Amino acid sequence: MTVLSESERWRQKYFDQLAVTEQEETRLRQKVRTLQSLVDHIILASRGGDDVLDAELRQLSAVIRQDDADEGSLEALAQQLKQSARQFDLERCAGAERFIEAMAQLVDQLLVCDLPAEQLDALKALSHDIKKQSDNLRAYPELLAQYSELQGSAVRALARPAPVAAPRRGFFERIFGAGDDRAASKPERQTCPLGTETEPLAVAVKQQEAGAVVNLNRLTRELKRMLSELPLSEIGEQERDRLLSGLESCRDGDQLVNWLQALAEWVLGAFGQVKSEIGAFLETLSSRLREVDQMLDSNQRLQSRARDNNTELEAAMRRHVGEVQASLSGATDLQNLKHSINSSMTSILDSVAHFMVREAEREQDAVAEADQLRERLRELEADSRKLQQQVAESQRLANTDPLSGLPNRAAYDDRVVQEFQRWKRGDGPLSLAVFDLDKLKDINDRYGHLAGDKAIQLVARETAGMLGPEHFIARYGGEEFVILLPGSPVDAAMQRMERIRQHVAGLPFHFRGETLRVTASIGVCEFSGHTTITEVFERADQALYRAKRSGRNRIERAEDSVIAQNAG
Repeated sequence: MTVLSESERWRQKYFDQLAVTEQEETRLRQKVRTLQSLVDHIILASRGGDDVLDAELRQLSAVIRQDDADEGSLEALAQQLKQSARQFDLERCAGAERFIEAMAQLVDQLLVCDLPAEQLDALKALSHDIKKQSDNLRAYPELLAQYSELQGSAVRALARPAPVAAPRRGFFERIFGAGDDRAASKPERQTCPLGTETEPLAVAVKQQEAGAVVNLNRLTRELKRMLSELPLSEIGEQERDRLLSGLESCRDGDQLVNWLQALAEWVLGAFGQVKSEIGAFLETLSSRLREVDQMLDSNQRLQSRARDNNTELEAAMRRHVGEVQASLSGATDLQNLKHSINSSMTSILDSVAHFMVREAEREQDAVAEADQLRERLRELEADSRKLQQQVAESQRLANTDPLSGLPNRAAYDDRVVQEFQRWKRGDGPLSLAVFDLDKLKDINDRYGHLAGDKAIQLVARETAGMLGPEHFIARYGGEEFVILLPGSPVDAAMQRMERIRQHVAGLPFHFRGETLRVTASIGVCEFSGHTTITEVFERADQALYRAKRSGRNRIERAEDSVIAQNAG
């Protein structure tokens, strides 16, 4: 083995280190080339976003390609880029907010048009998507594409040929008393909320202006249905029948306005009658309470008489006993002593007898007063029970949907707070489901509202029968229901709601000899973390709209239904 000298060993070490340095330099050059390429790609990707940012990125590309670039200028350029990027991000966010706001306004303008139910559902679903995708710039082109498609459908729906009524004041103008001068000042050509000036849309707007006449029948049907569902007394039912008969005879907006005035007077009269009944009850209650107060005063007087009788008897006894003692002390003759004692005993007996007579009278008066008081108390208890029953019945009616017989939205608002507090205390999981009957408006339009009402009643009855005693279902409004599922995590809730969906889809629903199919779309969400009642309902509602968009007769779970627990 060759032994190297000291100088040769140092020389070998020098060459080895030089090789390592060259390798490191090669790696550094490769990293620099990679960074240069990365900067070039960043410049290409961000080009056109902001002029200042584009210029600074180009400057950065030139600097990093210089072999003699100093670190100071590179650091200064990096700080400028950081500030420019932050400013660009703020402007991008502001622009995104303006875009989302403008999109929402466009969708809202379409929603006020008289469009088919399917298009309105699609617009509502798009409105949900716009709010949900506000931070996702990549989704903006798709949102615009969806809106463009829906706008085209709306334009075609509004531009369908229809008889154009002669210019006349709108229904709501007649209600709110719009002046003729304002109507005369309107331009002949009107624009739809879509903001276009095309002739088909102008015709559609004229049709919509005259549509109050067409919508009069629809409004009349809705008023008739609402009146028919009111729980009333026998007298109230007679008055309601009279109003319904008057409603049938309404042929234009002016007659309907007069009918609405009559309805308002009836409602005010009904409230006045209720107020009068409560006032009469309170007056009766006050009168009987005054009687009870008088009886208590009389009882106090009887007790005062008893104290006076006892005091008088005690004084008489003391006086007579004193006379006996005096007779004993001054007696000189046995015969006189006997006479004196007999006289005193007679006086004592007379005093006791007088006391007993007065006590008997007082007790007799006290018994009569007590009997009268008990009778008044029984009457008060009977009136109180009657009032409690009336209040309980009023509360039940106030919290019950008259059409379906289910609890209404007010009852849901109370119950969901109770269940939410139980869940926060750790009493087990809690899920919420929102479900909506599919295309009920089509049933109403084709077969009448009676068919739609029958469908709501059938689904409400069958769904309630498939829930446990711990569950809660309410009619939230229209064809929408909400269900609370205490003790059920989202998977169990999904399984139960899927059984309900299948059962509803298979219900035998017949109306006037025709078989109708009723289906439901359902959204489910579970409470978790630091979520709120409103957030959970909105997430379930969004899941419901996803089910609608996916073809209806489906159940969808809210995205990220189990919300992650926030730290802390």
